[in-house]
Amino acid sequence: MRSSPFLFLLLGSLLLTNCKTYYARQDISWKEIETLKDGALLVRLQTSGNKIEKLKEAGELAKALETEKNQKQRNERIAEAFENYFDFCPVYFFYSDNSRKLKKGEFSGILMNSRFETVEATQLGPDAWLMAEFGQTQVSLSEGGGVSRGSIALVIKDRDFIQLQDPFPAYAGWSILKEANEDSSVEKMNQDLHIFYNEAKRKKLKREFRRRKWRDY
Repeated sequence: MRSSPFLFLLLGSLLLTNCKTYYARQDISWKEIETLKDGALLVRLQTSGNKIEKLKEAGELAKALETEKNQKQRNERIAEAFENYFDFCPVYFFYSDNSRKLKKGEFSGILMNSRFETVEATQLGPDAWLMAEFGQTQVSLSEGGGVSRGSIALVIKDRDFIQLQDPFPAYAGWSILKEANEDSSVEKMNQDLHIFYNEAKRKKLKREFRRRKWRDY
């Protein structure tokens, strides 16, 4: 049975499209990792403000205080994990109720160090950062598009707070091998970012070498 020339053309076209899509996503991820390396990671910390207010309004003061205490302790564990296990780039923290200001590039008075002291990141440009938080991953669905919620992890997002896409190492999940899950997730994310950054530099040099080689022919 003879193969149709049209079928070969179609398969070739699909392969070319997939290659272009892959390289486009790769270029985007390389730009994002360079942005992070040269800029900073801004980690969003939750306040549980709405939940606490509702408990107070319902007269459940003890539960409100307990919720506030637990959230404070969780934020302290996250900050400590970054202090101990993250060195890929500078890290600042901000509370979730300042998210709108951050999206507008208003950093003044809202960024903190790991000791929760307000800092002025004067060297940080409006586009020189990515955001991270502990939450559910967004898993892409099949060809129909859309996303579904995945597992709990440390997730890196863009400046619109949308999870980054492959091949960027956008999340690091819990580890059942360690008690402090914040520690294990931050440590793994730090390792993944270093590996991806070094691979991106190597692949960029290799691609540029190939381009120069073809231009010389």
